[in-house]
Amino acid sequence: MKTLVAISLLVMLCLLDLGCATHRMYDGEARPKDQVAVIEHPTGPSGVQVTIENVDGRPHDGGHGDTDVLPGRHKVALKVLRGKMMAAQSVSFDARAGHVYRIEAAESLLCSVFDDATGNNVTLPQERAP
Repeated sequence: MKTLVAISLLVMLCLLDLGCATHRMYDGEARPKDQVAVIEHPTGPSGVQVTIENVDGRPHDGGHGDTDVLPGRHKVALKVLRGKMMAAQSVSFDARAGHVYRIEAAESLLCSVFDDATGNNVTLPQERAP
């Protein structure tokens, strides 16, 4: 009986881990964490759900877990939901290797990017169409 419980627990942990896989948004082999920048799964205030739609135009499955990108400038398209309200927006930032970034939504549903190492808001100003 103990073996059955242990196996069931192991299977549940594996299934949970599948939902939190790392999303690699670059081509080639996986690189060490000190060679990539990590975007943590977006967060928002209570009742606000934020999902990543794409990174630099490359589709993202929107699942939970971290997203690895190469250093450089990135544009992240987001979907922000609160109740029946939905906001589609994008945020841009310059990623540095070895840094972890988090995308946070405010009550207004506007999102910003923060560098976990410094706590600074690193969101670049939105480009305006001519």
